[in-house]
Amino acid sequence: MARTKKLIEVIPPDMMEFYLTDASAFVEDIIFNVSAKCHGGELEISPDQRKVLDSISTGEKKISIRSGRSCGKSVLMTWIVLWFLCTRPRPKVVATAPTFKQVNDVLWTNMARWLRESLVTECFTFTKRRVYLTEDPEEWYATAVTATKPEAFQGYHDPHFLLVCDEASGIKDEIWDTVQGSLSEDDNLSVLTGNPTQTSGFFFDSHNKNRGTWKTFHFSSLNSPFTTAEFIEDYRVRYGERHALYKIHILGEFPSGSPDSFIPIEHVLGATQREVRAVGDIQIGVDVAHYGDDFTAIVYRHGKKVYPVATYAQTSIPDTVGLVKKLVKDIRREKKYDDIIRVCVDAGGVGAGVADELSLDRENNIECIPVNFGASGNDTKEYYCTVLYGNVRDAIHDIQLPDDEQLVAELSNRRYKVTPKGKERLEPKSEYKKEFGASPDKADAVVLAFADTVNRSKIVKSFDHLDSQVVFDIYGKGYIANGDRFCSIFQSKDRVFHILYCKWTGSKLVVMDEMESEETVITVSRDILKHGPHNKISGNDRMFGEHREDVSSQFRKYNISIYENYRYDEVGAIETLNMIVKAHKLVINSKCAKMIQQLRQWSYDKNRANLEIEFGLCYSLLNIISELKDKIVPMQKLDHFNSYSKDRENAIKIIGKRYKYNKNSWEGW
Repeated sequence: MARTKKLIEVIPPDMMEFYLTDASAFVEDIIFNVSAKCHGGELEISPDQRKVLDSISTGEKKISIRSGRSCGKSVLMTWIVLWFLCTRPRPKVVATAPTFKQVNDVLWTNMARWLRESLVTECFTFTKRRVYLTEDPEEWYATAVTATKPEAFQGYHDPHFLLVCDEASGIKDEIWDTVQGSLSEDDNLSVLTGNPTQTSGFFFDSHNKNRGTWKTFHFSSLNSPFTTAEFIEDYRVRYGERHALYKIHILGEFPSGSPDSFIPIEHVLGATQREVRAVGDIQIGVDVAHYGDDFTAIVYRHGKKVYPVATYAQTSIPDTVGLVKKLVKDIRREKKYDDIIRVCVDAGGVGAGVADELSLDRENNIECIPVNFGASGNDTKEYYCTVLYGNVRDAIHDIQLPDDEQLVAELSNRRYKVTPKGKERLEPKSEYKKEFGASPDKADAVVLAFADTVNRSKIVKSFDHLDSQVVFDIYGKGYIANGDRFCSIFQSKDRVFHILYCKWTGSKLVVMDEMESEETVITVSRDILKHGPHNKISGNDRMFGEHREDVSSQFRKYNISIYENYRYDEVGAIETLNMIVKAHKLVINSKCAKMIQQLRQWSYDKNRANLEIEFGLCYSLLNIISELKDKIVPMQKLDHFNSYSKDRENAIKIIGKRYKYNKNSWEGW
């Protein structure tokens, strides 16, 4: 164990006074003295670093440095901390950055290295959070603090106080307000440095409107002796010299993002410099590719924290399904998470097969949600793709993204325009791929991880499409031959016909077939006639809106009479639907895949009105249930029947033949 030395033994008072006014000499004499021998050669201070060291030596109190990558800014922070600790009596130093990773892996890792290889290593004690003079641990120290809460910086008032901030762009303004209150003495010094990722905030202002009160410096990777030509060329080839990431990480300049960028790059970069707790629900996003130059991308978030995106080339459907299931198992093992995990899959193309396979999983407690990027949007966004990216844009100031340059580029490069109807429309993926040479696979996976994040309330509470009592095979022994036949037509806002063919057996409601079509009325009419004859073909006044007379007259040309269901009661029909599902009185042909899928996903949310587009078959089913509610008579009070006494009497006659009515329910139903 090395002998502890006193600082005065290494740096006599006259030399300490000399180094106080020559920080560059301190670095070369005290820090490089041993380090040069350790590394077998000369160490150098770059011209940019020397300018900063000379500035603090001559009494500058407020230093702000915007820098590209590999310019030695973080190392410079360490040198300044050691210089300050060795040239003042009982100094206090706070070293900070926006995240624990930046403080620990960059600032404190550098501190450990340069202290260990300096002449004063035997004078100080190094711990995970403090460096202190061994002979005076309470009054002579530097401490590492993560800049997440303002209160962490309260109480630091001292005649000799230094604050160094790495990646200062990512520190919130409210923290700066507290920090500034600590810098009120004559020998108080603050040094800020970082990549210039944000075009607003305290660090940005120090180089712009407040530059009169700050001594500012600019480090470019082009001029740095620590940056290789290969590193710079890689950025130039990947992004181009006009790209914001090239400007930030190579030129060390604040970004001038594209005015038509859907999510500004400074907002995306801010999310990579933030730490949030991993609490809440877990959701996986899966952007599916098959073979070719695109990649399958899989990512998960835990609450507002997004974990690194994994990409895979040339994955088959079984491969992708296996990767998702493995991730689910890994998450449960590592996080001890037992709740349901939602998996949102891009169900376009081969993704539909992945979604189908995952929806059959009964072992991993997952809920698979197929997502169609090309589906209709809402009142402000034209397509669902724009809605998905809008979810991330709305949450970008609260979430944590992985520090992944490719992901940053993909999220910030998506452009948009406003349509003549005033809706936002994200540029097609084909245009993005044409410009940037690759599909935004990682970005799509991340937005899928934030899809469907509204606190939903499932409309059909206990529906299980794998339950043999709920789903039957029309060609198997579950085939139901007898019963009254009904057809319901729902035309959604996007002018798609959603048609359901059902049979009422007297005790069960059987869904026999389905049809969703954008075809002409004649095509739909032929399908209806093929499934006939029907006891009734109905819709309601809401199903055709202002065009209902028009549509009805067109169907009459083909001998189809559509009756408007004036007894349509959505709330009552939903209640009845849940009753018959719970009692296993709803039976669905297993070939009605869309009906099954819609019932599994159907839920209330803030965009309820827009759900008619995707859940048209569900509304058709509600229409039939409204027609039959008095005959179905689920286990509910008679007060739920239609108020007409004749209907009540008929209901009692129908049900009374099979079941005994006792108080408010039918026994045995």
